[in-house]
Amino acid sequence: MISCLESFSTELLFDIFEYLSPYDLFRSFINLTDRFNTIVYSYPLHLNFRSISQLEFNYICCHLQPKQVISIIFSDETIPHQVEIFEEHFPLFKHQFIHLQSVTFIEIFSYTIDLPESVKCLELRKYDIYKNIPFDFDKLLIQQAKVLTHLKVDRIGTLNHINVRFPFLTHLTIDGGFIPDEDCYVRFSNKYKNINFTSVFQNFESSITHLYIFIDKENKNMKINLEQFSHCLIHLTLHFVEDVSILFEPFRSSFWLKEKHCYIGYHNDEENGQTFLYTIPRFRFKDIIYPSSNFPPITTVPSNMEKYLFYENKIDSLFIDMDKFIIPPIHRFTQVKSLILCGSTFMLLDVLNTIIDFNQIETLDIFPVESLSRHKLDILIKHCPRLNYLIMNYNPLFDIPSQIHTLRLDVDFRSLSINNLWHITQNVKTLEIPINSKDMMLDIIDQFDHIDNFLFSCDYFSEGEYLEFFIKKFRIYWLEDNSYRLAMHHFTYRQGEEYQQIRMSIGGPKTKKYSDITHFVSPFINERSKLAQQQQQQQMEQEPLQQSLISMFNEPIVSDDAIRIYERSVPVAHQRHFEPSDVDRRLYETYVASLSITAQS
Repeated sequence: MISCLESFSTELLFDIFEYLSPYDLFRSFINLTDRFNTIVYSYPLHLNFRSISQLEFNYICCHLQPKQVISIIFSDETIPHQVEIFEEHFPLFKHQFIHLQSVTFIEIFSYTIDLPESVKCLELRKYDIYKNIPFDFDKLLIQQAKVLTHLKVDRIGTLNHINVRFPFLTHLTIDGGFIPDEDCYVRFSNKYKNINFTSVFQNFESSITHLYIFIDKENKNMKINLEQFSHCLIHLTLHFVEDVSILFEPFRSSFWLKEKHCYIGYHNDEENGQTFLYTIPRFRFKDIIYPSSNFPPITTVPSNMEKYLFYENKIDSLFIDMDKFIIPPIHRFTQVKSLILCGSTFMLLDVLNTIIDFNQIETLDIFPVESLSRHKLDILIKHCPRLNYLIMNYNPLFDIPSQIHTLRLDVDFRSLSINNLWHITQNVKTLEIPINSKDMMLDIIDQFDHIDNFLFSCDYFSEGEYLEFFIKKFRIYWLEDNSYRLAMHHFTYRQGEEYQQIRMSIGGPKTKKYSDITHFVSPFINERSKLAQQQQQQQMEQEPLQQSLISMFNEPIVSDDAIRIYERSVPVAHQRHFEPSDVDRRLYETYVASLSITAQS
């Protein structure tokens, strides 16, 4: 097989590489031959670390050549402190990645990384200056300002805090509005109510050709003056979130529909009391509730284009209320990524099939369904070939299918069996589950060694208990001292600030040799166990007779903590129960007799 591949030209191999992830590329072709190594290391890499296991992340970092990397997407969503881990692999990142052109940061909580001057495109997503405090984006923007050509930010406040020129910037996108998340807006609203476009744009030279701005109605004093870009701007998009229903009708004119092919949609958010006027298809809604008075949407789109734009185009999530469902939609949804079902009983599969094409579904949420048999659920999953993410209530009788790699459970702790949960989740790689105690969290981490990623929600803790333990005492050393698996493997974790959550990603075994750690029923005895041994040693030094007898053992004394960690590190079904040997009993009897003789003397 290798000889056949060796006959392929470099260009043909590059075409094959396009269908492989970086992890699969290195696993498949590295160290086959010198020629393959040369070709692989000359292939331009685009690294997307947003949805990746820590094992894959570390493997890629160990094999890539910095000079071959063209773009990187960093994200703390799955692997906490991802940037810091990456810098440990590449401490001279700024000088090693000389061909890096584009970097994206998504919800980063780590410290700032120095980028090479070759980075011309920078994107900051899911960023809030009041939450992502460790990451100094001001410093990052100031460092890259003189070379950036493309910049995309979620918050106008990101640009409002810096005073530096961007001489070569041609593409600017401000995509998240003028206010941060709602809770932060309440606390810091004054900082956002007085933002002036003129003051923000004064840092940009007259070189911007493409400008997109999201404008929120909460900014009462907003002033827009784009005169400085009038001679260079060739593409402008303004997204207004405002009560502008009166402006809807003029967009039905032939000027917009026939000459400009510009279509407008109107959406009334009754829950929040907001009205939206948006362009199509750029801002068409991708999260749909059906049935709903807002769907199909009120638009200026010609009837012959409605099917393509609203039914056959990509939909991020489709929420179907089965109790309110009366008749199927005019057209079938064919590009739904996430399906959420709600209702007292499950809809017939044939009826559901008239609404949606199952072939594109990747995420299925059946948690809101009150009554659903295992048989019906199993049939539904089999009709979804791309499904890999399941959200449901814990059912001890339902074995999670092999195609499900990410599982989110809601649990009734009275019926939960850790042993049963271990058996039904053998194919799961990411588990999201609520916990009601720190011991439950440790049990799951240690016993579920086939799972690499965890998201623990701590909503069932009282506020005082959560504050006392997870805020004051929860540290990496505590995790290593109390978990066999975390002591022996690389891992990272992050605590949610807005919600009581702990996200954890576990990698491969640590390379450090644990020669100073005593081995007994489990290959690890924690710090408290070693302290117990030291105290026992001091006691033996004070009692020579006891010391001479116990020195006959070749095994150390094991503390209760070590036994507890052993019981947690091995699934309940596989645990062994140890009985003292005849030698143990004889030595113990000799020891007791000696103490009796000593007492009599």
